Amino acid sequence: MKTKVMNWKEIKKKYPKAWMLLMEWFWYKKNITLGIELSRIFMPERKLYDFFDEQKTFIVINHYWMHNYRNDDDSGETFKTKGRLHWSFQIFSFRMPNFESRIEAEQAAFLKAFEILEKKL
Repeated sequence: MKTKVMNWKEIKKKYPKAWMLLMEWFWYKKNITLGIELSRIFMPERKLYDFFDEQKTFIVINHYWMHNYRNDDDSGETFKTKGRLHWSFQIFSFRMPNFESRIEAEQAAFLKAFEILEKKL
């Protein structure tokens, strides 16, 4: 499964106040000019955890097994079959489940965190 890269241009457009705060934070922490290509700055994107933590917008990533169940028509019993690992994220009371990879859950969580931060600013 190929993972998408965060769309920084769209984030900048949709969440301008949160974007400016991120740029100020990143410039201050890393002493980097803003002309550098963003996809290289934020690889790995997990550096965003530090940014959102400092903004008191805490992201929690969880994993869980999603099992499949089947019924035995003869006995009426239900059997649990082999499941798959799934991921979810939570920010405050907002929770979104059912991602197939941790990276997919993290990227969705970062987008939601930008949305929440934009509303706070």
